[in-house]
Amino acid sequence: PSSDCHAQHSSCHSQRCTCGPGYTKSGPLSCRPDAPHLCSFAPCGGGGDCEQHDGTFSCHCHRGRAGKYCQEQLPAGPQEAGFTGKSYIRLRPLFSSVLRTSFTLSLRTFSGEGVVLLARQREEGGDFLSLSVRGGALSLQYDLGSGPTSLTAREPLTLGAWHRVRVRRYHQDGLLQLDEAEPVRGKAGGRSKSLNLRQGAWLGGLASNGSVLQGLPGCVRGLTVGGRRVGLGPGEPAVQQAVGVVGCGVE
Repeated sequence: PSSDCHAQHSSCHSQRCTCGPGYTKSGPLSCRPDAPHLCSFAPCGGGGDCEQHDGTFSCHCHRGRAGKYCQEQLPAGPQEAGFTGKSYIRLRPLFSSVLRTSFTLSLRTFSGEGVVLLARQREEGGDFLSLSVRGGALSLQYDLGSGPTSLTAREPLTLGAWHRVRVRRYHQDGLLQLDEAEPVRGKAGGRSKSLNLRQGAWLGGLASNGSVLQGLPGCVRGLTVGGRRVGLGPGEPAVQQAVGVVGCGVE
C-alpha cells in the first residue's frame, strides 16, 4: 500500500516506492526535486516557445514578436517583399557568428523552383548557405568547406499558400523545419565547425551579369536572424539593393 512509502513525494507501484513527477530518488527514503531546465523559467516573452539545446536555449517567437527573448514588439503590418522571378533584394551581411546560424521567415511561392535566400563567403567558391525551392520542396544546403550538406523538407510546398520556415545550425549540425512538421536534421562532414558568410545575402533571386538567376515568383515576410527582425522595405538598414520588388498582394 502507498502508506508503506515513507519518502515525501513518493507513491507505491508494484510493491516499490516511486518518486512522483518532478522528483528523483536520492536514497532509500528520500526523493529530491529534479534539476530545473533552462526553459523552466519561461524566458521567452509574448508566448514564445522555448527550446533547450546544446547547453543553452532558443526562443521561437510568435508572429509580431522578435528578439532573443521575443521581447521586441514588431511594428504593425508585415515586413514583406514580393518577387516576380526577375527581382531580388541584396542584403548586407546577416550572420555575424561563424559557429551558429539561426533564422526564420514566412514564404509563399508560386513556382516549384527558385532561390529563397542565399548567403556566401565570396562571389565564387567558399562557404555558403542556401534556402531554395527544388522540385516543389524546400531545400537547405550549407557548406563549411568540405562539400555541401543537403536537407529537404519531407512534405512538398503548397503553391500560393504561406509556409513558416525555421533554419538552425550549430557547428556541423543543421536543422530545417517547415510549418509544424518534424524538423529535418543533418550533419556536415569534415572537421570545420565554422560557416563564414561575410559576403552578404540574396533574397528572392541572384543577380549575375545583368540578369536574375533562379528567381522565385512569390513572397517573403517576417525574416528574423538570431531572433532579430530584418526589415525588407525601402530604406531599411539591411537592404543594400532592391530590384523589381513588388507587394505581396491579397492573402
